[in-house]
Amino acid sequence: MTTDTFYPGLISDPTTTDGNALRQAADISWDNLQGGVGTSGTPHPSSLVFQLRSDGGSSDWFRMYRIFINFDTNTLPKGINISAATVRVWGELKDNGLGISPALNVFSSSSAFNSTVVAADYDKVGDTPFATAIAYADWTASAWNDFELNAAGIAAIVSGGVTNFSIRESNYDAPDIAPPWSSNLECNMWMAGTGGGAGHRARLIVTYGANFPSSTVVRVTGIRRIYRPGVYRMLLSLGEISDMGDIAGHRDYVGPDPFDPKTWLDPLLWDIPLKEADRIKRERNREDEDGRRSPILPPDEPTMPQPERIPRTGRAAVPFAGDDPERQPLWKPRRRLPFPAPPPSFEPKVVLSAPKVFKETVIDPIVDFVKSFFSSWGW
Repeated sequence: MTTDTFYPGLISDPTTTDGNALRQAADISWDNLQGGVGTSGTPHPSSLVFQLRSDGGSSDWFRMYRIFINFDTNTLPKGINISAATVRVWGELKDNGLGISPALNVFSSSSAFNSTVVAADYDKVGDTPFATAIAYADWTASAWNDFELNAAGIAAIVSGGVTNFSIRESNYDAPDIAPPWSSNLECNMWMAGTGGGAGHRARLIVTYGANFPSSTVVRVTGIRRIYRPGVYRMLLSLGEISDMGDIAGHRDYVGPDPFDPKTWLDPLLWDIPLKEADRIKRERNREDEDGRRSPILPPDEPTMPQPERIPRTGRAAVPFAGDDPERQPLWKPRRRLPFPAPPPSFEPKVVLSAPKVFKETVIDPIVDFVKSFFSSWGW
């Protein structure tokens, strides 16, 4: 597993930012405050602010802030499996003058820009919690406060891009529930922004690893090793495979790439080289279920998967390498292939003619030499 940390950009690197969006108006209803449009936005503030303030009129409200953080996750690799993620913010202050004990949580954001925060971003927030809320009593000033992201929050992280989150009040604002009202009071929960420097800016901490398909190989039931002169091959007998197309269910892996069909063999062809196995499979495919001859596949035709075979009466099914009877295909017994012809250098006629050649090239010259030797002495 690898753990990386990502940040919003500083003022000197404004490709991404954090900021506050605000709606403020005198003597407005809760529905108007919560569901209205923003009146201002501030990028790169020194403090990220949640604040809710009431007005003097009966049940009227005056101001509410929402927080936006755009994390630069451009260097987060694509195609990974994220196991855990945390949004960490530095608490600065809190007060509960309004007496409603607010809570904060992380939500989605569809802000218009990655590099700034504008008034129009105020209502570009989601209402699905991305973490466990931090209650007012648990919010710590002058310390780190962690939002551990749930599955929805992890899914919102963008590899190779920008991850946009918002932080808003989760007891009243997100579910749109009017809080208890008191005249001209406010509550606050503040955290450090990028305007205050890099030291305490928000951060997204991601733990991840390589992403392997969860349903590719479900069960390995056996390992077979083959040793031949100059050849070492390890075969895995897979009891259940999925997401493998025409090689699903009854093939053996001979490596190195499990997603390359050329590295999978029919269990009946374990000891046969891959090219020869393809030729044999084409030969088998020439005969259909009733024993009739089918057209021969052209040489460049891809090998087709073997159909499920139903055994004839009195013949037992031949299971593949698995122990689950519900998943074992049935195979019609196949004829044995003829043994390949020996190479020309070992043909019997060549072997049988060896004595004659030896006689003509070795024995006969010796006999002729002996005869000529003795004849020269008059014998």
